Amino acid sequence: MRSAAIESAWVVDRYVLFDERDGVVHELNPSASAVWELIDGARPLSAIAAEVSALVGADVSESVATALAEFRDAGLLEPSLDDRACG
Repeated sequence: MRSAAIESAWVVDRYVLFDERDGVVHELNPSASAVWELIDGARPLSAIAAEVSALVGADVSESVATALAEFRDAGLLEPSLDDRACG
């Protein structure tokens, strides 16, 4: 699940995220924005990867997993008890 401390805004073709805790701004590229859009706390990684893969017409499962790991490392996601789900 997305951290409650993160404000997000859609700007042109991507999300810009603001972390209220430290004032850091994160500008996502369009593909990372597609992943961010699908994080709802209920979809597992496999469902997010399948949806993004369908959008781009190629298997991007590894890239989706990397994006989620980077979101977690940056503190953009709440800690999850179930690593298979994004929330």
